Amino acid sequence: VSVVPIPAPVWGKPISRVEDYHLSPGQHWTMRAGYRLLEKAGLTPIKRDYRKALGGLQPYGGAQWWAMTRPAIRYQLDFTAAHPRFVRFFHNCFIADEAFFQTIMANSPFADRIRRSLTYTDWSAGGAHPTLFGTQHLPLLEKAMVAPAPSVFGEGAYLFARKFADDAAEITAAVDRMASGAMVAT
Repeated sequence: VSVVPIPAPVWGKPISRVEDYHLSPGQHWTMRAGYRLLEKAGLTPIKRDYRKALGGLQPYGGAQWWAMTRPAIRYQLDFTAAHPRFVRFFHNCFIADEAFFQTIMANSPFADRIRRSLTYTDWSAGGAHPTLFGTQHLPLLEKAMVAPAPSVFGEGAYLFARKFADDAAEITAAVDRMASGAMVAT
């Protein structure tokens, strides 16, 4: 699981992700209407005391793609059962799945064993979504498969890649060939 302390605006994890109140999709229509009225009056975003809600835990953010061990998942389940206020707080965070699990794990006894996500993504174009893989990405992906470079999120191998177009059969076939070669080499 990739983690970085919030705030980290350069990595797309500003403090507003946990400090600003965001409506969740399932909220009652009256809440949504009331919030829209506050927006029109210029009274949003509503700031929240995340320090109090997180019980002194440092907020962390990262990618929503992760893999965890059974003991780490058990810790997550036990933590959420014991801290319902923490869980409720994240109902109204912006892109909660990019901070909820990361905050728990980075503040846990597992923190010193965290490694970056197993999913390779290319964010070089900027924006809200990873770049679609094309033939120009094959050398970068091959290098990442053989000798992944450390990043702000740590070290570790990549086992997955994201994001491929639906009609990228030629690209995914080339990736499969590279992966087969990498498996033979190790």
